[in-house]
Amino acid sequence: MKKSEINEQYFVKIVEEEKDLMFRLAYNIMQNIADSEDVVAESICKAWEKRDSLKDPAKLRNWMLRITVNLAKNAVVIRNRTKLVEDCGEYYSSKPDEGTNVWELVGELKEKESTVITLYYYRGFSVKEIARILHVPEGTVKSRLSQARKHLKDLM
Repeated sequence: MKKSEINEQYFVKIVEEEKDLMFRLAYNIMQNIADSEDVVAESICKAWEKRDSLKDPAKLRNWMLRITVNLAKNAVVIRNRTKLVEDCGEYYSSKPDEGTNVWELVGELKEKESTVITLYYYRGFSVKEIARILHVPEGTVKSRLSQARKHLKDLM
């Protein structure tokens, strides 16, 4: 199949065959039906818009699955950053005189450090999972966790 052969009919055929798997992949990452449906829709749109950049049309199926996984992971990172801000209230102490809450201090860290701390401690992701989400080596995640812990200790 040549590049010019990714026509609408072929594209729709692949989408119909893979839409359930795309949803399952997104749901496994996001654990939310509505968000997973949004990611699948966005993946299909993105694949259609960028279909001419695919060198081998025979790889359309796997390419669309990869787009779905990447968009879901990105959405989880964004959602977790948002949750840190939205859900911090439940961690604040009720008495201001009791000192600073740890989650307030996490907010003072560099973005890369606060992200790994949030994913690791707040969301419970493993180092390996965080590395996949952020597209960095596991060693980088471990280093950022170590630096973040050190900076938190200094802030306390």
